[in-house]
Amino acid sequence: MLSPLAGTVGATRAPRRHQVGLFRQYIGRHRTQRDPLPGLKRPQPRRKPSPSAIVRALHRTLSDIPGQDSVGAVLGQDGTGLDPRQVESFGDMVEMLKRLRRQSDKSIRSIEHWGARNGYPLARSTISDVLAKKRPPRKEFVSGFIRACGIDDSGVDPWMAAWERLQVNSAPEEGHSAPTPPSFNRSGVLWVGDSYLSKYDWSDALERSTNLDIFVAYGQTWRNILARHLITFAAHSQKRMRIYLPDAEDIETLRPLAWRFDTEVDELKQKISDARGFYEGLSVSGGAQVEVYFRSGEFLFSAYRFDEGSVITLYSHTRTRASAPPALVCGTGRVNDFLNEQFDVIHQESRRIFPV
Repeated sequence: MLSPLAGTVGATRAPRRHQVGLFRQYIGRHRTQRDPLPGLKRPQPRRKPSPSAIVRALHRTLSDIPGQDSVGAVLGQDGTGLDPRQVESFGDMVEMLKRLRRQSDKSIRSIEHWGARNGYPLARSTISDVLAKKRPPRKEFVSGFIRACGIDDSGVDPWMAAWERLQVNSAPEEGHSAPTPPSFNRSGVLWVGDSYLSKYDWSDALERSTNLDIFVAYGQTWRNILARHLITFAAHSQKRMRIYLPDAEDIETLRPLAWRFDTEVDELKQKISDARGFYEGLSVSGGAQVEVYFRSGEFLFSAYRFDEGSVITLYSHTRTRASAPPALVCGTGRVNDFLNEQFDVIHQESRRIFPV
């Protein structure tokens, strides 16, 4: 039987429309009538092996390898293929956390939402900074992050042990807070340096705290850097913020501070007034309890007290104020206990000016 296109194939003229239709019918009819070759079977699609089948195969393979007694040696203690015992730095741990997130297919937003539901500090900004190695992961961050990515309670301990080992033994990495030296355990001092404004994780400390006490001359730079985080803190009804400023109406308090900061008394008074106005402006209906106090007497340091620690910055005794005063970041310990006692005394010596 000749094809409907016979006479056009190899010719210069194009087939007509009805010839193309007849040709399609011709091909379809002959396809359905074509018998398969005897004994030939159509190839079946290959099935993907199930995870359990893979694990069984690994068990069989590992049984023949000396020193590999279980699949956990290859897949890791939690079955993810990630073994936190192998990390040698916080950078290594961050890389492993990134791999864990990719395996779990979790977005940063979904991890944040999981943390909010389960009481872990997993803000998107914190997650992004940790994964970008802008800050080292805290212990509670690692604990929450791995759980959010599917690690159950039985698999958490190796991660926590790895974090503790790094915290004690690792050298500080570029841009990271230094781990606690063993000799500082009793003092509770976690870090000492002159770049506390940029290196300390202020936003994380504010996010995790319910109470915040601030003792400053006026703290303009700190206030401006953290304005957005302070506004967020003050918006929570269950939180409390107390601010202690020099008494702007006491000349005996203002004179030594003005001399130390190499400024005029009136200019210092204006800066204190600006600080007072900022903190009073944080008070909103349904928000945190915000209180502002004036205290008479000399100011020798600034201090910020959170639920789980504090930061102390020293003042210079020279005529000009140091551009980067040294600071101590403290957790639970003797220094923090001392500061708690100081705040009790400061509170007793101060008078509340807001709310009236």
